[in-house]
Amino acid sequence: MRSVQSSLWLLAFGSETGLGVRQPTENVPQQVNRDPYRSRVRRRAPSFVGLTALLCIPLLFAAPLAWKRAQERQAAIRTRRASWERMVAELKREIRAFPGQSGIVVEDLSTGWRFTHQPDRRFAAASIIKVPVMGAAFTAEKAGRLKLDEQVTLRGADQTNGSGILKAEKPGAVFPVSRLLELMISQSDNTATNILLSKIGMEYANKQFGSLGLRNTTLRRKMMDFSQRDKGVENYTTASDMAEILKRLYRGKVVNPRYSEQGLDWMRHQKLNDRIPAKLPKGTVVAHKTGLERSVCHDVGIVYTDGGDLLICVLTRHKGLSGPAKRYIASLSRHAYDYLPGDARP
Repeated sequence: MRSVQSSLWLLAFGSETGLGVRQPTENVPQQVNRDPYRSRVRRRAPSFVGLTALLCIPLLFAAPLAWKRAQERQAAIRTRRASWERMVAELKREIRAFPGQSGIVVEDLSTGWRFTHQPDRRFAAASIIKVPVMGAAFTAEKAGRLKLDEQVTLRGADQTNGSGILKAEKPGAVFPVSRLLELMISQSDNTATNILLSKIGMEYANKQFGSLGLRNTTLRRKMMDFSQRDKGVENYTTASDMAEILKRLYRGKVVNPRYSEQGLDWMRHQKLNDRIPAKLPKGTVVAHKTGLERSVCHDVGIVYTDGGDLLICVLTRHKGLSGPAKRYIASLSRHAYDYLPGDARP
């Protein structure tokens, strides 16, 4: 390296005496120079080729460094891919052992690598339908059909059982639409959801589901309307559809980045954390939404880490109590989390 650099330096400036200009030999007649100063300056000026060579000197140092970094990146990708394959094997083992049906999408949002299991199988949606409802509400607000700062008065007829705090509020309490949306997502409030559905309409919501890229998600009844459910009227979705709307939120494409970030922020404040976050290290940030009804148990969300962000959607149908399904979702999520680089995990 030193000899190459020396050669380039000499090519640029020559020896100490000639500075890059060939010195006349004894056999070449000397021209009389009437202006010694100008001649001296001319002899000392580097040639164009010499300057070009000089400018190439930093590349001699940069090229090996760039090559080394490229090799390190390739090695890191190979290591990450091997870890991904181990994760896939663990997920398949869990799936075989689960005494029920499940639809799964796990995606590394940094690389785009995706594992799926029955991603288009339809499941009764339970409360994860509230994520598409939130998206429909955002599009309604954008279209002028709904205003997030509009004040809504709670009526006794609106209140319904199940999760949420509005069922215990006194009728007459007033809430802005934005607060109803927050309660619908962070506390899975059924009363808030039904009020919002009354305002935007189920037909409008279903139409907007299509604009959000959801191919197999349908809304046919309100929350806790078991009389309709017993007649076979049900809300449905798939792991693939839930992954699609989560990715759109993550990319800032549910209406626009402002709406998308607001939705994710409400999901990051989810109060029910007995599934995806359950086996993750304390403090891990997860934006997610749970769903639980008779024979179905779901959780869909995004896990944020320094080693990359993961999209995890797990929908289940089972018999008996929901405990095994919750533990199944938690185990799948931990396997996905463990795939990340070790130095990125707490």
